[in-house]
Amino acid sequence: MAKRRGIKTCPECSTEMGVRTIICKVCNHEFSPAKKKIPVEKKKDSTVERAEPEKLRLELLPLDPYPDLSPDEHADRILDYGEVRAKNLLNQSKRQT
Repeated sequence: MAKRRGIKTCPECSTEMGVRTIICKVCNHEFSPAKKKIPVEKKKDSTVERAEPEKLRLELLPLDPYPDLSPDEHADRILDYGEVRAKNLLNQSKRQT
């Protein structure tokens, strides 16, 4: 007999019932719950080296991006960015030196 979808057969009395039935109504056979597959955790590859944030910051921001500007022209350029951004740029330059 071919299995039908959504139907299971009791092994003791051969009664057909729904797949969610826990106890057979005819012979009181108790079905064991289906076992769930537990996913296996993948191990992280420890061979990948991560760069330190300080080194990344130094590589991305050159120390002197405008070597042709005088100190006064540099200050004017930075102040044109606005107060908050100017403070951030000055703090970054202090960390780099």
